[in-house]
Amino acid sequence: MWCQMNYKLLISSIVAAVFSIIGVCLWSGITMREVTVVEHPYEEGLRYDANQLRIAKLGWKVIVPRSLARDEQLNVQVYDRNGAPVDAAKVELAVNRIDSLEIKKYRALQTDRGSYGAHVECSPQGCWEVKVNVTRGDDWLSYDSRINIGG
Repeated sequence: MWCQMNYKLLISSIVAAVFSIIGVCLWSGITMREVTVVEHPYEEGLRYDANQLRIAKLGWKVIVPRSLARDEQLNVQVYDRNGAPVDAAKVELAVNRIDSLEIKKYRALQTDRGSYGAHVECSPQGCWEVKVNVTRGDDWLSYDSRINIGG
């Protein structure tokens, strides 16, 4: 008799524990939602693939510095497939801090052969994303990079 009571207690304890675990999982799944990183991931993936194909086809190389002092001129270099500077291009910079939704846009002016610069205001210091859009005639590309500001 004593063994039968212990088994009933053991089984009911296991069932209660399982239902408790399921309840905690459901509660945490409902209350903790992930933030949407990309609104339309499939379309964004197609755009990314098309851009990578365009970069490979053009053969252009965009060089963005790894770091920059705060509120300084951000200079990027653009070279063609043969290493010659890409001149007379329209270069736009879109800069945003990784944890912010604010995007700051700048028009970069040609400062030297294949070199384009814009005075960017980046505060606070930390890791920033830089998107470089280069257009010359019918050719264009978009290049993404990360840069450390002020550190």
